[in-house]
Amino acid sequence: MRLAIFIPQKGFKDESLSLVKLILDKWGVGYNIAAYGKGGIGIHGALVRADIRPEEIITSRFDGIVFIDGTGIDEQKLYDYRPLLDIVTHFNEANKYIVAIGNAAKIPIRANIVKAKKVAVGDEETLRLARLFNAIPTQSNVEGMGNLVTIKNSKAAEDSVEEWMQRIGLM
Repeated sequence: MRLAIFIPQKGFKDESLSLVKLILDKWGVGYNIAAYGKGGIGIHGALVRADIRPEEIITSRFDGIVFIDGTGIDEQKLYDYRPLLDIVTHFNEANKYIVAIGNAAKIPIRANIVKAKKVAVGDEETLRLARLFNAIPTQSNVEGMGNLVTIKNSKAAEDSVEEWMQRIGLM
């Protein structure tokens, strides 16, 4: 299995990225980190170099994509960036895993792939968007329907590791 991990160029949650990398490394899952620019700067100062550009995230090379949460999602309005939404659409059409943590759930929501699907929401704006795009918002830590897995926030990602790992076929 190989996953793409997308981080905002500025303002990703260091703890979310660290947790995802730790789990994937433990289970021997390959991954590439993608960001616009040369990498990203985390909320707590972590500097992460991108392995690939988002344009290189193609369904034939990856089994899924993970979107890391953080203030950068909103500050850079990544949920409005059409090329990123197209990536989500391609992964959805290929039935490949799409995992979004916290406010990064806005990306698959805005890609319009959530109709009648349960989506874990952790903030008011994500809740508003989920309702607007006809998702079924919940306060659960993890929701998974088909190939889409949403995680309420970084704390929920840590507390529910086993559950979301099962949903993407790692356990």
